[in-house]
Amino acid sequence: MDKSKLSNQSSNIPLDPENITRYIPDFIGNIPPVIRIRRVLGASLYKNAFFLMLNSTTTALLGFLSWIVISNTFDKEQVGLGSAIISATSLISTLSLLGFSVSIVRFIPSASDRGLIINSSMTISTAAAIVISLGFIAGLSWFSPSLLFLQRNYAYSTWVIIYVVGWTISMLLDCVFIGLRKASVVFLKNFIYSVIKIPLPIFFIQLGAMGILLSWGISAYFALFIGFAVYLYRIVGIRFPRIMIDRKTVGEMFHFSIANYISGLLGQATPLLLPILIINQLGAEQTAYYYISWMIATALFMIPGSVSSSLLAESSSEPEKMHMNTVKSFKFTYVLLVPSVILVSLFADYILKLFGSGYSEGAESVVRILALSSLIYASNLIFVSIRNVERRVISVIILNLISTIFTFSIVYNLMICMGLNGVALGWLIGQGFGLIFATSEHVYYMRFYKKIRKTQENLKE
Repeated sequence: MDKSKLSNQSSNIPLDPENITRYIPDFIGNIPPVIRIRRVLGASLYKNAFFLMLNSTTTALLGFLSWIVISNTFDKEQVGLGSAIISATSLISTLSLLGFSVSIVRFIPSASDRGLIINSSMTISTAAAIVISLGFIAGLSWFSPSLLFLQRNYAYSTWVIIYVVGWTISMLLDCVFIGLRKASVVFLKNFIYSVIKIPLPIFFIQLGAMGILLSWGISAYFALFIGFAVYLYRIVGIRFPRIMIDRKTVGEMFHFSIANYISGLLGQATPLLLPILIINQLGAEQTAYYYISWMIATALFMIPGSVSSSLLAESSSEPEKMHMNTVKSFKFTYVLLVPSVILVSLFADYILKLFGSGYSEGAESVVRILALSSLIYASNLIFVSIRNVERRVISVIILNLISTIFTFSIVYNLMICMGLNGVALGWLIGQGFGLIFATSEHVYYMRFYKKIRKTQENLKE
């Protein structure tokens, strides 16, 4: 191959991560495995799923580094309190989304005025974030006495509200980019956030658990600024969102948003409430062990999470390809997930030792149980995306309700006698009951659908 040609070709490559596979040199691109990779990443579903998984993997790895710094800098009690605060604020942000996260992905691809969707959803969610944060702080003495120090310090209370608002908007912005099939931007934005938050806790060690939240908040707002000022402006033409509520736009999304709000709340309530339950029942140190275990398992959960998000965006844009995309999603998910579960299970002890002394003894079996649960969780997430495309959100609500009820019932009964292992088993069994419902509902629906089609064909004849 002509070296000058290769040089000229490479010099004109735009700095767009989505174009990377187009510029593989010919002498490499003709190798069969590379051709297959290029074809896979050329498909929109796989390309967006790839960048979402790259985002998940990178943020998980950088998250590990961040928590390694935190766990080796702060004592276990402060790590436990910090993880409880992070879980509580994440739950408040989830509550504040009001279902707009899924609605944005579902409706923005075909919207004539995307700015109305973005501005309206962010305005309403921001107001909800402020109100719910105030309610959380006011009610700490009732549902989480361990975190009462947040209520007694006005500076801490104020930062909790600021953090929740920023994190809520950040999640909505990610959904905007996913819906527009610009998952590469989600990766770049969250990469910036994850890198910045690694060293920051060291500078706020004197603040204890609150120093963790402060460092995460500063990182989140910096990444959010980049996301708005650079990428959203280039893609949509909006520099920063405006405070406005378009009644027509909100009205069109209302029923879908409310249903998804309930289902999303049920889906997120379990993982976000468990650390608060653990800190009240087992103490801050056990909460630290659990949170680190959950964070490791989350790296596995992110694989089906990324694929299911891409499935929702792709099938919303091209509904006629939903069946084909669903089959691809299952294959793609388990090809990556099964070996990952095996590796995490085999090396759980070594991974936990990175976080400091005591974590391996306190959480090794918990990591293995949670890793195993990802195989069930993956199917449930794909089922949820299918039903959201079909706008059959009631099925999603029932699935999440079943999983939540069984999880908390089992956790409450096993936690006292089995400790954290009981918590992990409760989560696994709860997901199992959810999968039983999802499978049964799908089989019943397909039989019912076939009967309707057969009846319609007979009537035509």
